[in-house]
This record gives sequence, C-alpha cells and structure tokens, in this order.
Amino acid sequence: MNNIIVKRCNLEDINTLQEFSRQTFFETYKELCSTNDINLYSNYAFNLNNLENELTNPDSTFFFLYYNHILVGYLKLNEARAQTELNDEDAIEIERLYISSNFQKRGYGQYLMDYATDYAQEKGKKYIWLSVWQKNKKAINFYRKNGFRENGTHTFVIGHDEQIDYIMSKPL
Repeated sequence: MNNIIVKRCNLEDINTLQEFSRQTFFETYKELCSTNDINLYSNYAFNLNNLENELTNPDSTFFFLYYNHILVGYLKLNEARAQTELNDEDAIEIERLYISSNFQKRGYGQYLMDYATDYAQEKGKKYIWLSVWQKNKKAINFYRKNGFRENGTHTFVIGHDEQIDYIMSKPL
C-alpha cells in the first residue's frame, strides 16, 4: 500500500488521539451498545488525564496510521505491567486497533495487525494477545483469519453493560 505512514504518538498528539478514539469507538459499537453506555465509557477511557497517563507509560505505545496524510486508524500496544490482563513479559497485548468507518475493508486493519506482529517479533516476544467482545463477530473473524485463537474470557464493562470478551492469542 503506497502513501501509508505509521507514526508513533506522543503527548503532542493527545487531542487528536482523544477525538479519533471517541469517533472510532462510537462507530464500532453504535449498533451493539446504547449511546449512553458508549458515552459513559468514552468519557472515562478517553479523557485527557487517562490518555496522558497511557501516552507517558513506558510499557504502552500508540501508533497512528495515515493514508495520504489522512488519519485512518490507530493502534495501542501494551507490554509487561501495562497489559490489561496477562501482564506477561513474553507477550504484547493489542489493546486497541481501530480503523475509521470510512476506511474499513480496504486493508488498513490488516496493515496495523501486521505492524503489531512485526513490532512484537522485533521485541523478541513469544506471542501476541488481545481481547474482543464475544458479540463483535466481524472483529473475531478478522482475528481468527490472522491466526488468533480463543483461550479464555474476561468481563469488560462499557458504561453499565457488563460484557464477556474472548481473550485470543497467537504464537509468534
């Protein structure tokens, strides 16, 4: 894919990260969750204080994906103590991988998935893992296509809605 740039995010990007995170989260879940629950979660997860803490955490890394200078997606990777569940030094977690709805089904999600896998391999990790809501069939199919398999579950809360997520991993 020509004209693609992956840029590591820093504190200067915090407002863009906040806006894009809210936008893509809403686009992803608007037909699966109530607007109230989405807003409650977004106000918590994507407030500037939380994002600043995540951006300055040495075990978390954000990347923006640009196509022709247009922000089309982003990726958040966690190592060690920043991981939401497993906290395994031998793994990297993909906590967030979102593509703007206007740019889906064009290979950008795959581009970020490949980028995450390469990043984990360069760091010498043994596997990569993520969690995904059991009702998000589109994402589950994408992850399975990329070699991820379910190996557990955990509860994830969006607003007032307790959801069951699959924990999926793949060896590197």
